[in-house]
Amino acid sequence: MNNTRETCYIRIPFTADADDVANVTSMTLRIRYDDGFRAYLNGTGIASQNAPASPDWDTGASAQHGDSTAVNLIDFDCSVYINSLQAGDNILAIRGFNRGTGSSDFLISAELVVDIYTPPSGGPQITFDKSKYVKARIKDGSDWSAVNTEVYAVGPVLDNLRISEIMYHPADPNTEFIELQNVGAEAFNLNLVHFTDGIDYTFGDYSLAAGAYVLVVGNQTDFEAKYGAGLPIAGQYIGSLDNDGEEIVLRDAIGAEIHDFDYKDGWYELTDGLGYSLTMVDPASADPNDWDTKFGWRSSLNADGTPGQASETVLAADSIVFNEVLSHSHGTDPDWIELYNTTSSQDIDISGWFLSDNDSNPSAMRKYRIPDSTIIYAGTYMVFVGDTSFDVPVPIGSNVSFGLSEGGETVYLYSGNGTDVTGLYQTQQKFDASETDVTFGRYEKAELSSGYDFVRQDSPSQDGINDGPLIPDIVITEIYYSPPEGSDYEFVELYNRSDSAVMLQETVTTQTTPGGIPVLEVVTWRLEGTGYEFPADTEIPGYSYILLAKVPANYSSAPCTVYGPYDGKLSNGGEEIEIQIPGDKEYGKDRYWIPIEKIDYDNEAPWPTTPDEGGDSLDRDDINAYSRDYSNWNAATPTPGS
Repeated sequence: MNNTRETCYIRIPFTADADDVANVTSMTLRIRYDDGFRAYLNGTGIASQNAPASPDWDTGASAQHGDSTAVNLIDFDCSVYINSLQAGDNILAIRGFNRGTGSSDFLISAELVVDIYTPPSGGPQITFDKSKYVKARIKDGSDWSAVNTEVYAVGPVLDNLRISEIMYHPADPNTEFIELQNVGAEAFNLNLVHFTDGIDYTFGDYSLAAGAYVLVVGNQTDFEAKYGAGLPIAGQYIGSLDNDGEEIVLRDAIGAEIHDFDYKDGWYELTDGLGYSLTMVDPASADPNDWDTKFGWRSSLNADGTPGQASETVLAADSIVFNEVLSHSHGTDPDWIELYNTTSSQDIDISGWFLSDNDSNPSAMRKYRIPDSTIIYAGTYMVFVGDTSFDVPVPIGSNVSFGLSEGGETVYLYSGNGTDVTGLYQTQQKFDASETDVTFGRYEKAELSSGYDFVRQDSPSQDGINDGPLIPDIVITEIYYSPPEGSDYEFVELYNRSDSAVMLQETVTTQTTPGGIPVLEVVTWRLEGTGYEFPADTEIPGYSYILLAKVPANYSSAPCTVYGPYDGKLSNGGEEIEIQIPGDKEYGKDRYWIPIEKIDYDNEAPWPTTPDEGGDSLDRDDINAYSRDYSNWNAATPTPGS
């Protein structure tokens, strides 16, 4: 592996006795590792440490775990994955990650340990139908031993009990609730199951049938006054759910973790005080991370949620997306918004839905009501033009007209019934400031990258596939963000890919008085991330480089003009840097800045990792391709200015 690969694939076959497998009570992976690993039992991930989130086939570890910490076996409790152990042949597969191809050593040393309950061969036995505390002592002659206390967990609670709905910020604060569901195929008893974070509650003797729901509530009297009696309420908890979001921890009778996740109030506006609940998209999901992410949840279809019963059917996430917007039209030309139905076979009726540029309250969400009989057919586009829809002063069906800001903002789409917003579907899209007649649109990035970007388009493309990113004449071609010599040797290299000289300044307007005539002024470009503003009359000749250096004297021999110094520091852990050009400045507002080039570099895979104190710089592969995608960057020996 040395100087060749950072990944090693290890497969350890073993066999397990059927009787042993049937009586396994706990499972632990004990492992020494340098520097990271991801372990799988028969194809199911059971443990990981220092593993990249989305690794390529030869990706390295996300952090170091050196010799001093790797000498001892470290235990990872994998009991929640006991069902992955099978009678007969098994495979423990481990993907080992090293930190850098130049690492001096690599280690994976693992063992899988299980505890097996051996039923007694004779004598009295006690059978429990629910989890219980047991206190026992032994009599030897006339002497009694000390009391021993033990808790016994009964039933598949750990595997099949899941939180399915949370009303954390209702309009009436006394009607909070948490709903749980038995997602398994057999009933079990909830005795001694308990919440340890978020709220304080321990279940008593309560049987939950397969597929059934149970509620714990903040105030049972007020809850039943709102929702009526007869719902499956187990009891009233102590404390209250945090309106700003918090950690929820649920454990079984012996303390094994069923859930540990954080919900957030910023996930959906409707659930934050407007009367809608957070509802799990798939309560039976096998991935515990689904409870920790926005996209594992949705808002309830209607206000008040569905406590104690199955949730309503809603549209899948990203069924309809904002595909393209024009926010800075020319003169009297209108702005427009393009929606796209991403599904392959589902026609979606959006009659009575709402478009808006504000999510601050229900009224603001309903600025433009989409007309009746409006259907976006599968795989097709629909364009809403401002002067015939959302930007017309109170047209038929509209509530409050709005226009899109050339300084950038966020647009929202909410499902509705014509009068109120519903939780059937909602999506939003943020976009930056833009030049005149430049649209923003979706661009799907390379595999293993993070989905899509909403970027400046090469040209507008109403009712069709987007033309792709607009590549500016001035681009970033090299980033030396973590020099081994220290931050004084940082630099960012810019290149003019056109055949004409480009001045790094713009003539823009500034409005100095309310309603006054704007004045023209020349404002220079800046490189956000370094805090550097280029001096007046900075020019890059055609097909030429300039260098922006933390300490220009360190690159006095570079074969191009060197600018600097800058006060900031490029982050060794990765950050966003932007070439920004100035826009207009309205009275009483800050000047808006238009990012014409953005790069979100990172020091972890899938971005190249050797630039992180390894002596390499990030080097752009193709000046004519999109910059904000890791696939267009490689690690190389620094070549400042050439």
